[in-house]
Amino acid sequence: MDHLPDTQHEPIIEEDSKLDEDDALDPRIQIELERLNYASEAINQLEVQLDEARRVCDEFKEKSEEELFQLEKKIGEAVSKARTYYDARIKLRDAKEKLIKAKHRFERAQALHVAAKEIAIASADYMDEAARSHQNSTTWNETYLQASAKAKEAEQEKYEADLDQQNAERVHFDLEQLVLKLQKESRRAINKSKPYYEMKVEYHKELDFQKRKVRGLENCVNEAKSQYQESLKNLERISNEIHEKRHQKALQNESEEKISDKQSLSTPVSTNNPTVSMRKNHLDGMLRTCLLRTETLPAGVFANTNDRNPPEYDKTRRRTDDFNNQFILCPKGAPCPNNLINPEQEAKALLDSARDRLGDIQKLSDQWGGILIVDTFFIKSGKMSAK
Repeated sequence: MDHLPDTQHEPIIEEDSKLDEDDALDPRIQIELERLNYASEAINQLEVQLDEARRVCDEFKEKSEEELFQLEKKIGEAVSKARTYYDARIKLRDAKEKLIKAKHRFERAQALHVAAKEIAIASADYMDEAARSHQNSTTWNETYLQASAKAKEAEQEKYEADLDQQNAERVHFDLEQLVLKLQKESRRAINKSKPYYEMKVEYHKELDFQKRKVRGLENCVNEAKSQYQESLKNLERISNEIHEKRHQKALQNESEEKISDKQSLSTPVSTNNPTVSMRKNHLDGMLRTCLLRTETLPAGVFANTNDRNPPEYDKTRRRTDDFNNQFILCPKGAPCPNNLINPEQEAKALLDSARDRLGDIQKLSDQWGGILIVDTFFIKSGKMSAK
């Protein structure tokens, strides 16, 4: 019986090894964790840089405004008189940029219109040639229709771009005339306030650079936060997949265990198994020990020597007498040879009869006040153990 626990631990070890293999860390988890850590570090660094850039921008703005105010105070009224001229120059610069964009739009629309018209003309020629040679002209017909549609769209775009260009040219011309007029009228104030407006332009350039830097850092922070949120969602998705996989595997293992239990119950135990043979030999030895203990008892210990209640004969007594007749005891010496000729058959017969008569032996032992000393056995699920 001592070797049975070893055989029971083997499948447990195999199952543990399988679980360890299944519970191995998913490589996707490591990748997402690295991305998560990288995004977290990037967010912290970028937020520090963003705070610093905002602080520098605010300080520069306050400093430039203070310096411009002091310079305007020093120059006097010439700054306000020349302000109209410099505002007109700013508008002229913006109008010039719009005019350049309108010209590029018109040139692009004109090129598309010319290309679409050439494709349409070539498709029409190929259609005519295919019709004269009695060939299939379906493909060229589709090409011609597409080219004609593109030509119409390009012509409409060209018309709109031409109108936009004309409006931009007119605005630019009007502003250019206004700048020339103001320059003649306020020449003296313009020359006197020139240092103020030059400094203002430089400050605006630097301030615009600082603002673009702040906007760039804000975009980087938003991208890092988006990556962080994406990594969290990916980790949650991977975790749900792993839990679902484990749940499905647990259900599969449970069903396999039920099937194996049913098969083990329906399959008879083989007598060739060394474990079963060792159990059988152990039971035979215990039974022989019981027989050797009972051989030293007085003769007729299982008989009714006192003739108590001879007329009474019930089923319990008859069963006890039948059981006693199986034990042919000798008062002295070894047990009778007939009882030990074939130990295996004897043990089998005694085990079959002992299942129904162990209670009677215990009652008889109580009647003799403990003189009869017989080991009792508990037989359960085909196994016997001494009490």
